[in-house]
Amino acid sequence: MKSLFVILLCLPSLSWAHQGKQAFYRLFEQNGVLTLTVKMELPDVEFCLNNEDVCQPKTQIHWCAAQWTSSHIALAVNGELRISKFSEARTDDGHLLLTFDLGDVPDSISSLDVTNDCFLNSFSQYENLFQVAVKDLNQGYLMNKERTSISINLTDRP
Repeated sequence: MKSLFVILLCLPSLSWAHQGKQAFYRLFEQNGVLTLTVKMELPDVEFCLNNEDVCQPKTQIHWCAAQWTSSHIALAVNGELRISKFSEARTDDGHLLLTFDLGDVPDSISSLDVTNDCFLNSFSQYENLFQVAVKDLNQGYLMNKERTSISINLTDRP
């Protein structure tokens, strides 16, 4: 009887584990390098790649998804556009995890500008949840069709 009660308590939390269409992005410093990790639902990625006719039939999905992702995200540090260098991809429990290297972290960061329209051309409703953990900033931002860009001024932070 106790196990049935525990299962009933867990059911509502399981149903909220993944609401709607979402992808997760994390921009952070790692060993002096600005790094972007992306966690996406594999079926969503496959749908976009097919819908937007991105990949050739024999192209590896990891490489293709990385190219597609980097073409939909632009990131500038202190007004300077950073070029994302694809460094790793793996799948885990139905997700595609991508890692990009965005170059050395400058000694001083005064501004970050991010534009992200991943998935927005293929789905009517999609949320890109973008976390920035750089210097003293650790903040999450919701990006969707109504908000495809964020500008963060780091000079006015306490």
